[in-house]
Amino acid sequence: MCDWSDFRPARPVVIEVRARTHSELVSDASGWAAGRRQVLDRLVGRDGELHQLTRLVDSARGSGAALVVRGDPGIGKSSLLRALSTYGREVGCQVLEVTGIEPEAQLPFAGLLHLLRPVLDDAGKLPATQQRALFTAFEMQDGPAPQPFLIALASLNLLTDAAARRPVVVVVDDA
Repeated sequence: MCDWSDFRPARPVVIEVRARTHSELVSDASGWAAGRRQVLDRLVGRDGELHQLTRLVDSARGSGAALVVRGDPGIGKSSLLRALSTYGREVGCQVLEVTGIEPEAQLPFAGLLHLLRPVLDDAGKLPATQQRALFTAFEMQDGPAPQPFLIALASLNLLTDAAARRPVVVVVDDA
């Protein structure tokens, strides 16, 4: 597992998504994203936000970063997160993503299970107490209610192990 003695949490970058004026949309069309057509083709008028997202992924290699995308409902936050996921895949990152959905709101750890499913095969490398906590939380094995700390630690170790192989982009959308 990982040595956490030099761990320093990243301060999140906050992107405030807002409505755009026509002149802002026109100026974005020929700007920064001209070289990144795959991502931009799906989003018009979001060059500034896309630049911040892609710069964050590019700079996070080896150091980590955090991001919060905020804005009014329907303004395009989920579209930006999908573009972030697409860009992460294009540059060779492993993208782990989950979107919260109302029917699963009452199911403890459902979102975490969906997020970690692509790396869950590595859970066999976790210490037995962490593996048991995670599998019990996900109702993949029977047992007493696990301690939240052990679930968090197991999740962090799975993410750390995945990131040791290649950069990981984690995208959580509350939709």
